[in-house]
Amino acid sequence: MDFSGLQGETPVTPISIIIPVRNEGQRIIRTIQSLVFGRSCRFPLEIVVVDDASTDGACNGLAQLNHGMPEVRVIIRRLNSWSGIPYARNRGAEAATYPIFLMTDGNTCYPKNWDQPIRRNFHRSRLLAGTIADLGSPFCGYGCALVLPSMGITWMTTAHAYGGYAPVAPCTCTVIDQALFHQLGGYDETLPLYGAAEPEFSVRTWLSGYEIVNLPDLLVHHRFRPAAEYNAFRAAISGILLRSYLRFACYYLPEALLRQTYDYYQAWMPHDFDECLAQIIKDGVWTRRDQLKQQLPLDFSWFARKFSLAIPQKSPEVAPRPSINLSVVVLTHGAYLHWLPDVLASIERQRSAIQEVILVVDSAGAKLPAIDRFGELQIIIHKFASPNQARNAGLAEVKSDWVCYVDGDNIPDPGYFAHMRKLASQVPDDVAILYPDLKRVRQDGWTKPMPMPEWDFWVCREKSIIDTCSAWRTKALRQSGGWFTPATCLQDYTTVLKVTQQGWKARKARGLTATLRDHPGNLSKRIHGIADALWNARRYAVVTLFSGRRHSLPPLMGWYAKETFPPDTHLIWVDDSNDAAFHALLWRHAESLRDRAASVQIWKNTNQCKDLSNFEGLHNHIGGMYNRVIASVKADIYLTVEDDVIAPAGSVRRMLDSGVHVPYSRWGGVCAVYPSRNSKDKRYMVASRDKERWTKCPLIENFPAEVVEMGMIGAGFSAWNGVALHKVLPVHSSDGPCDHRFGWDGTMCVKIAKLGYKLGIDGRIHCQHLFT
Repeated sequence: MDFSGLQGETPVTPISIIIPVRNEGQRIIRTIQSLVFGRSCRFPLEIVVVDDASTDGACNGLAQLNHGMPEVRVIIRRLNSWSGIPYARNRGAEAATYPIFLMTDGNTCYPKNWDQPIRRNFHRSRLLAGTIADLGSPFCGYGCALVLPSMGITWMTTAHAYGGYAPVAPCTCTVIDQALFHQLGGYDETLPLYGAAEPEFSVRTWLSGYEIVNLPDLLVHHRFRPAAEYNAFRAAISGILLRSYLRFACYYLPEALLRQTYDYYQAWMPHDFDECLAQIIKDGVWTRRDQLKQQLPLDFSWFARKFSLAIPQKSPEVAPRPSINLSVVVLTHGAYLHWLPDVLASIERQRSAIQEVILVVDSAGAKLPAIDRFGELQIIIHKFASPNQARNAGLAEVKSDWVCYVDGDNIPDPGYFAHMRKLASQVPDDVAILYPDLKRVRQDGWTKPMPMPEWDFWVCREKSIIDTCSAWRTKALRQSGGWFTPATCLQDYTTVLKVTQQGWKARKARGLTATLRDHPGNLSKRIHGIADALWNARRYAVVTLFSGRRHSLPPLMGWYAKETFPPDTHLIWVDDSNDAAFHALLWRHAESLRDRAASVQIWKNTNQCKDLSNFEGLHNHIGGMYNRVIASVKADIYLTVEDDVIAPAGSVRRMLDSGVHVPYSRWGGVCAVYPSRNSKDKRYMVASRDKERWTKCPLIENFPAEVVEMGMIGAGFSAWNGVALHKVLPVHSSDGPCDHRFGWDGTMCVKIAKLGYKLGIDGRIHCQHLFT
């Protein structure tokens, strides 16, 4: 390509312009025209417009805006869904090819000879920041400065405020070397949609050893939103801003300053702060912090000193919430009685934070050690059938808003109950459980920390995490029927299920660690009765999509009529037949099953796909139906039963019991054995040993009667981990991205496997496949 520009001029380096656009109307056309006609000469110019799922059609036809100039090309890259500025800029950078990148917005106007200040000051070791002028006022911004503790930015209104350097390069005009942009890793796409991406990229640039220089002579006009429009926009995305700025702060701030940022945002959005912080922790913010600490040669303290950042000495005041009362229920039995004085002594030292102490001794006729010196105690002595029965006996006597349960082998640390009471007084009204981190200790000095995960509705359903020194809202516990009383090793797990099914939430008690004595009689080592516990405690959804196949309906309804389902099972039938007579037939069968499940629901699919004749259209259609069911119905385990796959009696119990041997906390799905439609002699099953494609399908003959790991499985008769499914939605459909090689179930398997879950075939269950 000839880069010589106008005749008689020296060769000129070409420039790529990257513009993310969302519903900018005619403004994007004016931006492109100002860039094309404002060049100092006809050097090669590449304009990459990333259309972030605009709905105004303004990007249509932009590719023809080179005005007949062969050295100008306009590239349009359209995103399928609104993905946000960081994501859009990075996709534009992937498409751009010239050595100089200029990042700008679709509502700017560039001056004549705009490229000359860039060429005079450009160097690979620095970023250039244009000066931004408001189209509707005399305002001018010479780069941006970072503000603490919010991590937001403010415009610098005087040139050379920091000797010509800019702490933050504004998105309206940022110039960077192509190789340096990719070396720095581009914009952080985990900062969603809007907010914090520009300051985060600028801070990362400075801490990587590069600089940002303001160009006072590159004056770019920009349409600033009117104040009312700007404030309304920020209010509408306040949750997104909270997440972005908290994540940005967690990346870089030293601990003391990070605490002030927490206080700032907790005062701004008290009801959303804890949930948002828990989410970014779950999304790996501390892992990213560690990565940056290892990669960057400079730290934030250096940045703060360089730009004389004003570090606030005092956090904003947060309005106090009404105080709550806290009761403590201590549970002990014969084997733990010798520890009781130590436990009560620890509680007595914290008595100012506790309204009442209730001691429940699970042992008839037990001789208690000397406990008279421990003040007022309410004592219940009885031989209970299970630990949870003892917990309920204590719950019946509680008079406080919250109750904290302490087992006889626990060691409450100093200040534990005062801190727990404070947290309980601050949580939103829908939070009913506060649980700490755990630590096991032995007399020989052995210690094992057991950090608990941040709360997630689905996390608690994967593993038992809450019974030791946790605090419970008394109202919620009683409303849910108290502690789950059948004697199983998962009593805390099942109680959490019952409470959360009532709509209550839980939260990690940040800053608290409960200490447990490690001893041979640990309850966590008992596994007796685990299958019955899960069968009775979990919520199940059995999902069948009916396409109108009448030949397989009688045997399938016969299976439904004879099968035994867990108590909390919901049958979800989706009628995709578009046949009124078939729909009425389904209702007649549903009426006969009312007493066999917690509920029977029939959904009529009204989202008919236009073309079911090809593989892609068919699987988009099926995937869309499953997406809507799974997103609408919360369950711990989803059982998919295709309308032409007939399982033997007792298969549900056998399939769900496989979760005991291969727990669904590690497995994303387990499928029964049934022949593939593509296997004319019915020798091969619907499964693949390969994780990348449907191939290497196992032979049904001589398949072992156990759960065998696979790469992909079908959904004809399959149990799926509810946690995994909700993480991968949407699967193969018009609702979201898909890979047309796999079909809807294959796409789901690929996504689940990428999360680290296993997939398997249960060789103990063989089904008929009545395909025609």
